[in-house]
Amino acid sequence: MLNASELAARRGTAELFSGVTFALERGQALVVSGRNGSGKTTLLRILAGMTSPTAGTLQWNSESVVPFSRALREALTYVGHAAALKDDLTAEENLASLCALAGDAVPAQELDDALSALDADGLALLAATLNRHLDRGGLAVCATHQPLDLPGARRQTLSLDHEAP
Repeated sequence: MLNASELAARRGTAELFSGVTFALERGQALVVSGRNGSGKTTLLRILAGMTSPTAGTLQWNSESVVPFSRALREALTYVGHAAALKDDLTAEENLASLCALAGDAVPAQELDDALSALDADGLALLAATLNRHLDRGGLAVCATHQPLDLPGARRQTLSLDHEAP
């Protein structure tokens, strides 16, 4: 469903990553790791169609897609550093809104629990939410510095760390 081939990205004159290739099918997750500045957020933005790679191709459902592709916009939810939060809503109301857009009706207590820092309980809640999404045939790409408990059969990992020149 989501295929990347030889993706590369730069920030200014610095290469963030190159040669990123993977294929995700329904029910699978890609967990991206790497040090700060390695390009995790840039990769997520490329996959969400929010920016262009400097090289490589991206396909959604076997069709080539380009940044701002309607097919990508209709099929995914991107939550990143600059999520589109509404200033006039509480954190709980913003989270409930994002969940509703993704088709999830999440009980108020789960929303409240999710708003604590991602301690062990927060990570478990995130993993449970992602696993429910994967069980329904969704796919996920997550960038994290922390271990994420997803079954190995459904999980691919990608590290953007590379040796300094």
